[in-house]
Amino acid sequence: ANNNGSIVERLENFVDYMEGRSRGDYVYGRGWIPSSTGDASAELSHKTCEEASGWEWFEDGNGDGDTIDAEDGVCVATGTILALSWNGSDYSTRDNTYIAAYTCSGSFPDGTVATYSGLDSGNSADTTWNDGDCALCQTDCYDGRKDLPDQIGQDEGSYTSGSSYEGPITLKVLRNWKGTRLPTVDDFFGFCGATSGDADDTVGDRMYHSGGASSNKTLGLSGHNVGRGFSSAPYDEYIDLSNGVNEYLSGQHLYLGIQVIGDSACSDVSYDYTYDNTQFRAVFRP
Repeated sequence: ANNNGSIVERLENFVDYMEGRSRGDYVYGRGWIPSSTGDASAELSHKTCEEASGWEWFEDGNGDGDTIDAEDGVCVATGTILALSWNGSDYSTRDNTYIAAYTCSGSFPDGTVATYSGLDSGNSADTTWNDGDCALCQTDCYDGRKDLPDQIGQDEGSYTSGSSYEGPITLKVLRNWKGTRLPTVDDFFGFCGATSGDADDTVGDRMYHSGGASSNKTLGLSGHNVGRGFSSAPYDEYIDLSNGVNEYLSGQHLYLGIQVIGDSACSDVSYDYTYDNTQFRAVFRP
C-alpha cells in the first residue's frame, strides 16, 4: 500500500510539474477549427499553407534536423506590412491592453478586416480601415474569423486607450490566440536563418542572415541566428531578412511596451511602443 501510494504521489507530482512547463510557448495557436460554411471555412493546415501564395511551411521549427518536436511545423507569411500601430491606437498613449473594435470576413489566405473603429494619431475615432492600421486585427483576420476579444465598451465607447490599462488584451489572451496571428519569439526564431547557399564554413558577416549558421552553429551581431546550413534539407529553410529592421511580436512588456524582434539577430528581442511604425508578419500552427 505504501509503495502504491508512493507511485500515485509521484504520478500526481509529475502531472503538476508538466502542467507548469513552458512547452506551450511552442504550441500557442494550435487547435483552430474551421467553420463549416462561409467565413473562416478554409482549414489551416500544411496543405493550405503550401497552396497559398505568399506563405511558406517550415517543417523544422528549431533547426535540429528533425520534424517531430512540439515546435515544428509553422506556416509563415513571407511578406511584411508596415503597421501604423500594434493594437489600433495610433495615439501616443502607451497602452498594450487596448484593442480596436473590428470584425473579419473572407477565409484564408484572403481574410480581411471588414469593419473597424480605432484611434488615430490625434486620439480621435478612426473608422476607415487601411492596411497596417492595427497589426493585431489584421493578422487575426487572415483566416476570416475574429479570435481576439472584443474591445471593452466598444458599443458605448467607455474604454479608450490609456484610460485604465485594463483593456481586454492580456498575456493569457495572446497565449490562447488561435489561427493566424502575430508570431511568438519561438516562431520567429524558427524561420529566421542564413542566406541561401551559405556553406557551414562561410565566414559570418554583421547581418543577422550571417553566413556560417548551421544545424549546430549560430552566429549574429547581437544574439544568435538559428542554424540553417546549406549541407542538407531542412537546414536550408530560412527567410532572408534585412538587418536593422524590427518586427512586432504577440508579446507585451509591462503595461506599455510590445515585444519586437530582429534588428541584428534572430534572437535579438527588445521592446517598442504600440503606436510606433513597426513591420509585422503573420504565422499559424495547425
